[in-house]
Amino acid sequence: MIALRGVRVRYGAHVVLDGFDLELPDGSITALTGPNGSGKTTVARVLLGLVRPDRGVVVGTAGLRRAAVFQEDRLCTRLSAVDNVRLVLGSARDAAAGRAALDALAAVGLSGRDVVVPVRDLSGGQRRRVAIARALAVDADLVVLDEPFTGLDADVRPLLTERVRERCHGRTTLLVTHDPDDVARVGARPVALRSAAPVPVGVGTGRGGPAADVGS
Repeated sequence: MIALRGVRVRYGAHVVLDGFDLELPDGSITALTGPNGSGKTTVARVLLGLVRPDRGVVVGTAGLRRAAVFQEDRLCTRLSAVDNVRLVLGSARDAAAGRAALDALAAVGLSGRDVVVPVRDLSGGQRRRVAIARALAVDADLVVLDEPFTGLDADVRPLLTERVRERCHGRTTLLVTHDPDDVARVGARPVALRSAAPVPVGVGTGRGGPAADVGS
């Protein structure tokens, strides 16, 4: 199990998380919801090792292979969609990695010209799909998805949520989202943050505060 215990994070004088506890049960999808400024993205960055807490500990992440979708797409804009996905799968000249990249992109509804032109020539929604395909293609132990469905057209959103549900089944996953429909579609356990200095109550945490496991 991955757990955050008593985590405190501050940026200058602004405390984002204070006494924060959260458990991510092995092989489960946990959805973190809440208003802007409640600390959801900071939690994601702590789990990825990109932010070091000022206080508290993170348990269970040592040695894990991690994959992420950030709020920004973070693609190599001069490369094609295929090459962006291939970067996380193996050598640029690896034929098997190329086939796997094509399959990963097809699963999010991208094929043909869209996967071979530089991603800077794609629409925002298409680039978002490339970012999701890349993260889900990795054989990761921990998957962190920060607002992954932002910018997607309504007609492709169900395809992408189903792809996340399928690929994250059996993997420890944190999904950050504002949309309760996304939570339901991916079959996640919802945990809500309700303030800028939350102390969540998750399954097994046994600690009170202004956040709650709303799936219980």
